[in-house]
Amino acid sequence: MKHLLIIPLLLLTACEETKPVSLLTDNKAMASEIIAAPDLPKFRLHKITLAVDKPNDLKVKQGSAVSEGQIIADQEDERDRLLQRKAELMLAVDRLKKQLITEPQKPLEPLKPKPVPALTDLGDVSYQQYEAAIEKAKKEVDRATAELDLKNREIDFIKGVEGIDPAIIEHELAAVAQLKAKVKDAAIEVSLTEGKLLTARQERQQKEYQHSLDAARRIEEANTAQSFYQHQVAENLIAFQRQSADYERELRERDYRTTQTKLQLSGIDDNISKLSTIRSPYSGTVKRVKFINQTDNKLNIELSIVIPVGDSAIPESTSSSNTTRANTSSSTTAPTSTSSSNGSIDSNKATAPAPN
Repeated sequence: MKHLLIIPLLLLTACEETKPVSLLTDNKAMASEIIAAPDLPKFRLHKITLAVDKPNDLKVKQGSAVSEGQIIADQEDERDRLLQRKAELMLAVDRLKKQLITEPQKPLEPLKPKPVPALTDLGDVSYQQYEAAIEKAKKEVDRATAELDLKNREIDFIKGVEGIDPAIIEHELAAVAQLKAKVKDAAIEVSLTEGKLLTARQERQQKEYQHSLDAARRIEEANTAQSFYQHQVAENLIAFQRQSADYERELRERDYRTTQTKLQLSGIDDNISKLSTIRSPYSGTVKRVKFINQTDNKLNIELSIVIPVGDSAIPESTSSSNTTRANTSSSTTAPTSTSSSNGSIDSNKATAPAPN
């Protein structure tokens, strides 16, 4: 280009001026004019290497104009999913805090059994009246028997007397008959009195037996009532212990679920903090979007941005391009939210032709 400009100037000088001019002097003047001419437009090529989960995470395309600080890659879908999950976990924690677990109350003591009234003592028994009556009746028998024996001897004596009046004998015989009836009545009275004594003794035995039955029944009733009372106390205690165990278990389960949910919340917050938002460090135009390869379900993308040399944010240098490495994966070790944390930017910069 310089040679093409020098030739016409030489020809024009030779035609217009007749006096000789030094070729060396003219060449220096023209060279000075060429150097003073405005420079051609200069551009720098800045490359950013991204690792994204899916193509939609890239927010620019080839030919897109970007400004400094503009988001060029972001995981909006993943962030929305994590935020929704976080809201669900926070609601779960709130529900766990409001979960009502009633502490069991100590059971009331059951009514104690009423004491069984004691049986009335039968008391001592006496058969003296029967024994006295029997003794009296026996004495009456003995007396009547003695009188009868005496009368029989008298009759035997009378019968041995000669010439006794038969009427006397008949009278004595009638007296003997009366005495026999008297002995018989006395013997009957003894039997009756002994029967009464036997009946009284049997009745006493029956009363004593019934009394023993009543006493045994009342003892059994008292034992049954006491046993029922103790059974109720034991059942209430077992129920209280079971309720206390359930209460403690529910408390532990609630605390465990709360702890697990909070751990999940912490993990969600950690994952959200690791979501990278990549911003453009300079203003320019996206020249090329190149998908390099795929590593562990991550898409590695090289983003080339053409930056005008007049950009005040970029100092001039002599290198051909700048390279920034960034990552929008949630598994990065440190989140990147501004241009200063998007990666390590090489300091070498150079001019590059503007994109067509």
